[in-house]
Amino acid sequence: MEITIDIDKSVEENAESYYEAAKQAKQKITGARDMVERAKKKLEEAKDEGNQANLTIQLDRRKPRWYEKYHWFKTTNDQLVIGGKDASTNEQVIKKHADKSDYVFHTEAPGSPFVVLKRGDKSFEQSDYDEAASFCATYSQAWKNHLTTLDVFQVKPSQVTKEAKAGEYVEKGAFMVYGNRREITADLSLSVGLWRTGNDILLMSGPHDSVHHHCTAWVDLEQGSKSKGDIAKSLMKILSLDRTDDILTALPSGEFSIDTIHTDDLETI
Repeated sequence: MEITIDIDKSVEENAESYYEAAKQAKQKITGARDMVERAKKKLEEAKDEGNQANLTIQLDRRKPRWYEKYHWFKTTNDQLVIGGKDASTNEQVIKKHADKSDYVFHTEAPGSPFVVLKRGDKSFEQSDYDEAASFCATYSQAWKNHLTTLDVFQVKPSQVTKEAKAGEYVEKGAFMVYGNRREITADLSLSVGLWRTGNDILLMSGPHDSVHHHCTAWVDLEQGSKSKGDIAKSLMKILSLDRTDDILTALPSGEFSIDTIHTDDLETI
């Protein structure tokens, strides 16, 4: 290391010059470090924004599957369950989609959907019946009325008909049910999640167990004080969706609150 001495200055003055030079150099180094840290912070922020943009999920960039026009979910045993959203779709789930190997679920409560448990490649398990009954109860007026359980009955499609008794009239979306019924006291249960199946991402709403089983990210809902519109906006942000339309159609009538959120695996979708 070379040291230059100014012979016109005293030893103390030369030392002072080196001290000042060292102090300025240190300040420059500190400033440079601060600039580097600020640049790194901006880079990380830009990366986070980019990741968030990539996480925005658009659910309408594909042809919807036939059952998505109804309320629907997959049981933990991988059986499809569909339910009517209104009088027209109630008619359709029974007339078009209730096959002899399926089961139909309904309640005596006004505004209840007709729900069909579709027979897939597997045999039915008790969990299929319980989850289908819970789904039927949740999408009835019971959620709106803040009930936690509801009696649901299970029958075969052949027991459900438009043939009314003499003097009675069956309105659109309604059916007569004859014969023996299996009664189930069902718990209301609702989760909304994102299910990756093949190359598609589907928004699925149904009982907690089934949504947790199939979905990568999900939110458990309870009866609460948030309107359907407000909870849809919250779910849109939590699940990184691009709009609320799909969420609104997936929810029953009533008010909501958020119970549990699981989005740890959202980036893997």
